[in-house]
Amino acid sequence: MSGCAILLTNDSAYWKKPLKKETADADFRIHEGKVVEGRLCWKEGTSLGTMSGREEGINLSGTYQMKWQDYSKVSEERYGEFRYLLVAIE
Repeated sequence: MSGCAILLTNDSAYWKKPLKKETADADFRIHEGKVVEGRLCWKEGTSLGTMSGREEGINLSGTYQMKWQDYSKVSEERYGEFRYLLVAIE
């Protein structure tokens, strides 16, 4: 391992699979079980405002499977559950 990325959030939109398959940012999603590899790009037709300052695609040299882990649950309310994602970078 050369490094790692660690994300901690209480926003389930990051770990839950999106309801719509065809989203502008589909390549960049990091929901549970997603395999991220190769070239990541915005979907054709994405508005310039959405891509502003991030127009170029990203090339990944490794393959990364997203596996979210429970961190803590502070309440039963919305946003009361925290999860983290640890990705080893090759």
